[in-house]
Amino acid sequence: MRTQWNGEPCQARRVIIIVGDCPFPQGWYRHLVGKEMRAVEINYLGEIFYIADEDGNGWHKVNAAHGSPHHGHKSVTCAKVLKERTVDDLDDRDCYCEEAQ
Repeated sequence: MRTQWNGEPCQARRVIIIVGDCPFPQGWYRHLVGKEMRAVEINYLGEIFYIADEDGNGWHKVNAAHGSPHHGHKSVTCAKVLKERTVDDLDDRDCYCEEAQ
């Protein structure tokens, strides 16, 4: 599977995380700090960061949308990765685009 960020190759995987501290007083995920969340872990040019994947949108971005800045995403802070999500973990909330398989 080919994953991309800004149109360039990257390593990405679906994970379950514990949401970390939100550095912004009005941050979109402030109410989720300490809770579990579906996310995509992205390793791009040696930098690891996370985007929300509760509705499959994060995985769609790194696959079908080639990591394009034209396809939105929600950055999130990760306190801890609990596990990688495998094919057996996927459900109706995940992205099933032909390119994302």
